[in-house]
Amino acid sequence: MEQPINLNVPNFPPATNSEPVAPKKKSGLKIIAILLSVLLLMAGGVYAGMQTEKKKVKVWTESPFTEITPQPTEIIDETTNWKTYTSSEMKFSIKYPSEWFSHSASGSNERFWETKFSSPVDNGSPQSPVTGEKAGITVSYTPQTPITTLDQYAQQIIDGGGFSNPKTSHITVDGAKALVLDSDYSQMILVDKNGRYTIHLYATNEGEGGFLQYKSIFTQILSTFKFLD
Repeated sequence: MEQPINLNVPNFPPATNSEPVAPKKKSGLKIIAILLSVLLLMAGGVYAGMQTEKKKVKVWTESPFTEITPQPTEIIDETTNWKTYTSSEMKFSIKYPSEWFSHSASGSNERFWETKFSSPVDNGSPQSPVTGEKAGITVSYTPQTPITTLDQYAQQIIDGGGFSNPKTSHITVDGAKALVLDSDYSQMILVDKNGRYTIHLYATNEGEGGFLQYKSIFTQILSTFKFLD
C-alpha cells in the first residue's frame, strides 16, 4: 500500500528589499549639511582673523613716527667769573676764585719767580692776605734749562724732607708732562716747559678736613693753567 506524500511546504519569512529606506537618505544629508556648516564657520573665522590682522597692521603703519632728538647737556663753567692772573715773566696764566688773593713772593728775580694765590681769610686784609689763610697755591718758575730730570728733582725734594713717603704719578699740565708728589696735606706738581715750574698746592686747616676739603677747587684752578708760549 502506497504511503501518502507529505506535501507540507516549510514556511520561509518573506523576502526583504535590500535598497536603503528613505529615512537613511535623510540622515546622510543631515551629516553632510552639518559638515558644510562647520567648514563655513571655520572659513568665516579664518577670514575674520585675517581682516583683524590687516586692520592692526594698517593702524600701526599709519601712526605718525616721532623722532626723539637727544638734547645736549649744558656744561656750566664755574670758572667764568673767576679772576685771571697773567705773568709775562713767568710765561703762564691761571684763573682763581674771585674771593681769593694773588701776590708775588719777595725775592723774585730774573732767575727765579714765584707767585702765590691764597684762599679767603679769617683775619688779615687784602694788604696782608696771607694772614689767616686756609689754603693756597704757590707757583715757582726757573727759566734755566733743568740739569736734572723730573724724577731726579722729585727725589731731591723727598730726600730733603719736603715730602714723607708721597704717592707719585704722571699727568700733563696744558699738554706738558708733569710729575706729581701727593701727600695727605699737600701736593706738588713739577713741570718742565721752557724751564721748570713747581706748583705747590696746600692747606693749613688740617683739623677741618685739610687738603681733601680743597682738592676739588685745586683741580679746577689747575685746569685753567696755560703756558703763554
